[in-house]
Amino acid sequence: MRAVIGFVQGGEIPGGEPPGKPGCWQARRDLEGLCYDSLSMETHDQAAVARLIRSQRWAALATLKQGAPFASLVAYAPEPDFSGFVLHLSRLAPHTQNLLGDPHASLAISEPDTGIGDPQGLARISVQGVVEEVERDTARYDAARGLYLERLPEAEQLFSFSDFVLFRLVAEEARYIGGFARIFSLSAAQLRAAADC
Repeated sequence: MRAVIGFVQGGEIPGGEPPGKPGCWQARRDLEGLCYDSLSMETHDQAAVARLIRSQRWAALATLKQGAPFASLVAYAPEPDFSGFVLHLSRLAPHTQNLLGDPHASLAISEPDTGIGDPQGLARISVQGVVEEVERDTARYDAARGLYLERLPEAEQLFSFSDFVLFRLVAEEARYIGGFARIFSLSAAQLRAAADC
């Protein structure tokens, strides 16, 4: 698993500057351009991804409305291997209408902001994929419903409402930021690997 990290001029790197990149410092893009380095994702980073996904229940869901972005907040339940994320949404909600028109979506999960320190240091991950409706009266529906209610038992009454539907966001890729210089792009397979940590 690789990460691309931007470098900017100035500063001092413990242990020396990157080879062939004099004057560069691990940070972010600046007006003078970018230098690049690669960093392997370590086990503790994978474990951090898993903790973040499993510790939260509330995320921003980005959908498309006639090609324009539309963001809302929804509850979610991750499948054990992170191959999918279960959503229970009302057909009356704009984000559900958007998904029925275009199933491409992104789920953004973040550590909560406590109001202390720089919020840009909060760990966060965005999972991109395609949303599919889980058909009622099937084994998949029963499994998804059980997974969702195990995580969100207070939502049980909503399953009696006819307008609520179970969806599954099938993860295709993800982008994780764990703090300064800990930025990783993950494939679906790499996201599943993180679930084992």
